[in-house]
Amino acid sequence: MTKRRRSAALAEAALIAVESGQISVEELLAGGAARIPRFRAWLANRLGRLPQGERAEPQIRHRRRSREEVAAILTAARAQFGAHPGVRHIAWGSKTVGGHPVPRDCLVFLVDAKRRDLADGAAEKIPESVSLETPLGVRVVETDVREIAKGVHHAGAVSAGFHCGVQAGSNLGCLGCVTTVGGVAFAIVSGHVAVQKDVAITATSVSGGTVPLGPSVVVKNDADVDAARVGPVPDDSLGGLADVPTSVRDLDESDTRLAIHISVPRGTLYAAVDTVSEPATFLDPATGAGHAMNALIRLDQGVTLHGDSGAPAMDATGLLVGFVEGIADGRTYLIPAGRAIHGVS
Repeated sequence: MTKRRRSAALAEAALIAVESGQISVEELLAGGAARIPRFRAWLANRLGRLPQGERAEPQIRHRRRSREEVAAILTAARAQFGAHPGVRHIAWGSKTVGGHPVPRDCLVFLVDAKRRDLADGAAEKIPESVSLETPLGVRVVETDVREIAKGVHHAGAVSAGFHCGVQAGSNLGCLGCVTTVGGVAFAIVSGHVAVQKDVAITATSVSGGTVPLGPSVVVKNDADVDAARVGPVPDDSLGGLADVPTSVRDLDESDTRLAIHISVPRGTLYAAVDTVSEPATFLDPATGAGHAMNALIRLDQGVTLHGDSGAPAMDATGLLVGFVEGIADGRTYLIPAGRAIHGVS
């Protein structure tokens, strides 16, 4: 593509972004276009030629809200809509239009199925925006209604690890979760922490006590699954290791920019989803060898450290979405929780 054609394509993309309301003219010009008089004149002339009915109202992308503000909004929304018919969870994420994320944050209402037969004003209908009373003041927030992604398990048979470290020989990691099948509890940890079958693995709770989890029963560490099933976990070891029972949620493309938190022994780490299906190669610090993996969840920053492998990552509602795989290219990567658990079940 020639330089002239690239410039034309860039200008056309900028115009589409303005017309669709993803960015305002002011933001576009502030980004550098103001230094190009010909582009500024072309943009004004092009917008001026649009029929009145086709002009989009200028919209400025929602500013990124602080964690404190998001937490206050979610608390107020759950109090107000927690008993709303059909709503299973309320989360925080990016607005979707036509199935594609746009750069606007919103409250995400997860439902089993969308109802398209509701009349405007019906009690069951979730409004397009809500006004919420929070400790930080009134907040008006857009909403997005989504059907729960295929693969979510509603049974409370999974409890994410709660600031819990694990040790397998000289390898350190974190407890991913405890799964209960037929009354028997098993632990899920990182496969590259367990390394092989029949390795005795212990856990250290947030209180500092160390308890046995049992031996590694199934261990996988390939391009698709890096996980190990450990146990059965003794009943005496279960107290204080895991959080309340939750469900597993499979992320999709609409979850870009979804806020998540990770539980590691030193506390809670916060980040956002950058992409939900990205390959990565991780280096073994001991040997320097590379290990490639497919279709991982990449976060927008690197928030984890060596020894955090296997730590559980949850969305704002407490649904389990993944386990820490490691850091590559300065970003933290997660393996989807459902794939890891099923891979060793």
